[in-house]
Amino acid sequence: MKNGILLLATTALLVGCNGPKPINLDQEREALRTAYRGADQAAHETPPNVEKLLSFYAADAGVYPPGAPLIRGQEALRPLFAQMDFSKVRVTSLNAEVAAAGDVGYTTGTFEVQSNGKTETGKYITVWKKHSDGSWKIAEDTFNSDTGPQALE
Repeated sequence: MKNGILLLATTALLVGCNGPKPINLDQEREALRTAYRGADQAAHETPPNVEKLLSFYAADAGVYPPGAPLIRGQEALRPLFAQMDFSKVRVTSLNAEVAAAGDVGYTTGTFEVQSNGKTETGKYITVWKKHSDGSWKIAEDTFNSDTGPQALE
């Protein structure tokens, strides 16, 4: 009986010592920035690489475009991305943060859009989730103009 209890206690100690690996938040932030840059690069190819861009979005991702209803899921996003002209959009800042658990993060920043001879500024926030394969995928994405929808009309 004593040996059984001793074995159980030793096993519990060993399991406790082999807990989860510590999360390197700086490394995860950089991975998140890299994922963002990959999505941005796909969007800015000529023409935009819609399939590659969609690969950065989770299957059930939601996009909240200004002045329009929520669009949910990769298939629903495909026509939105196919008609967008990303060549007129330039990200002017990028911030990335990752939760302490290392499984959720967000990117925020500002952008400029060129249209009809005018420049419009805006901001965005994108929520990312880390998937079991280690990749970061966009879960929720929203953006809007600093001055409202009438600015580029």
